[in-house]
Amino acid sequence: MHRLIGPQCFRPGDLLIIEGRGLDAARGFSLELELPGDYRRLEIEVNTWQSSRLIARLADSSRLKGGHRYGLVLIDPHGRLVKGPVPVVEFELCQLAANQTTSPDLEPASQNLNQAVPDEVTLLTGVQDSDPEGTVTALGYGVAQRVELAALGQEILRLSVPDSKTLTEAVSELQTALPNAIVDVNSLYEIQNGPRYYAKRAINWTDDFLSCAQGGHGIRIGLIDSGLDLSHPALSEQSIVQKSFIDREQNPEGLDHATGIAALLIGRPGVGTPIGLLPAARLYVAEVFERDDDGPSKASSFRLAIALDWLAQERLRVVNLSFAGPRNAVFSASLAQASRQGMVLVAAAGNFGADAPPAFPAAEKSVLAVTAVDSRNRLYTKANQGSHIEFTAPGVDVWTAKTGGGGAYRSGTSFAAPYVAAIVAAELSLNPRQSNGLIVEGIRRSARDIGNDGRDTKFGWGLVRAPKPCRD
Repeated sequence: MHRLIGPQCFRPGDLLIIEGRGLDAARGFSLELELPGDYRRLEIEVNTWQSSRLIARLADSSRLKGGHRYGLVLIDPHGRLVKGPVPVVEFELCQLAANQTTSPDLEPASQNLNQAVPDEVTLLTGVQDSDPEGTVTALGYGVAQRVELAALGQEILRLSVPDSKTLTEAVSELQTALPNAIVDVNSLYEIQNGPRYYAKRAINWTDDFLSCAQGGHGIRIGLIDSGLDLSHPALSEQSIVQKSFIDREQNPEGLDHATGIAALLIGRPGVGTPIGLLPAARLYVAEVFERDDDGPSKASSFRLAIALDWLAQERLRVVNLSFAGPRNAVFSASLAQASRQGMVLVAAAGNFGADAPPAFPAAEKSVLAVTAVDSRNRLYTKANQGSHIEFTAPGVDVWTAKTGGGGAYRSGTSFAAPYVAAIVAAELSLNPRQSNGLIVEGIRRSARDIGNDGRDTKFGWGLVRAPKPCRD
């Protein structure tokens, strides 16, 4: 079985990563794109060809049309289509702007260098791969940090780029020098916190928590975000494990964002703040965001991968990701690995607007993208849209805890994601042996279709509903 790892749709310049067995049997053949309505094919340059992984980069060509599906095929040295051992792998090219037939002239998969740490790149390898440090230092790169992601079976390096090289040149050079690794810039992500409005939206979740896994007893949920206000009455007596991934000299982000999301998930009832969906659950919080005096708070893809590995070490099955930014090949590979190991990843769709490109990590195939609606099922005006949107949940004018005590009205896809994370957690508590696919399929079947018939680019499969034992 071979599969293509990556986002819901691809853009020119993106890495195409195919995984499966027996790929080395076709080594020396060419990888080409079948173009709809065109008898010719477009050859794709392959960077890495291993027995279980093939990595190529999607070329920039005017022959590629947004919104079309393409097939990746193998061609033997005589120009004949190879029907085995590797089957055709299909993917969709993202819709491009009316005046844009190709992607921006940026090589990294993130395709947005102003959303990255200056003068740094990240490199991901398997823990059994040959040592890359000698190669990168010989090329003039400094190893700023090297961390084994033990639970994910990977190793991640943060490298400083020489002054003589741009980030684009560095990624290209390192990918060529180390074809078995995955290389990208150290992308930055932003907490998805929108303007303040109110709407408490019911998803048929009963207040009788004993009817839903005893209110969360035995349930464990992961959260990658800022730190928490652990003195808040809604959280002070709850079961919380918090670990900071912020260096001492860095400025941690304020506690408001994560405090609000944590209260929606596990907030203690009877303290004048919203009752959490699963108040008896245990919450694992990875603090990764730091305050930036010149703009919004940021977390690097390097730090996010390390936080994800910690949650994988704790064997968590569901993790909430209420942040968004560019696609990053290194973080993407860690997310895909976590998903393969059974972790259900739930992310905010993003608050960049209907015409914005897909935001990540929500647009990853390994992640569930959640958008937000108000009390009348009207879509949040700033929500991202696209074919990758999976589910809809309350996220406009939601009342939740704020730092220092009390609560506030919040809007944004950040505050919709926890509803889906809680539903996944509850489903797992009811049947811990369920696969990721069965859990997601069950949520799809019970969702209320509020847009065009079937899945659509605004609401996905529709408004989520609580598991049957948790409903009014």
